Amino acid sequence: MKRSYVPFIVWMVFMTVMLLMPSKRVPSTIANFGDHLIHAAIMFVATWLWYFPNLNRELRPAHHIVLLVGFAVYSMLTEIIQEMLIPGRSGDVSDFMYDMVGVVLAMSTVFLHRKLYRNVY
Repeated sequence: MKRSYVPFIVWMVFMTVMLLMPSKRVPSTIANFGDHLIHAAIMFVATWLWYFPNLNRELRPAHHIVLLVGFAVYSMLTEIIQEMLIPGRSGDVSDFMYDMVGVVLAMSTVFLHRKLYRNVY
């Protein structure tokens, strides 16, 4: 069965819309849930969705580095845009750090999955 990057693309669009939404339009249930937990969770999901189509393939180390750097740049840009352009939102270094925690946790989960299930597929 061939897996697709469509879920990743849809998630990234949804995530970008939510991250760049003015504060008055952010649903209160999301705003009250815990900003740092949400940042880590959404980046965990994004990273997992990126890896999912290639879950059973061995990727070169460069792929992992590019993914990590790509998500770091994305996270920095969204924080800068929030600070400079979005009414009622502010950029926060701790949000960036929790974004990266989510990415690293997802990458670790993928590596562990590959290690445990290497001979199953």
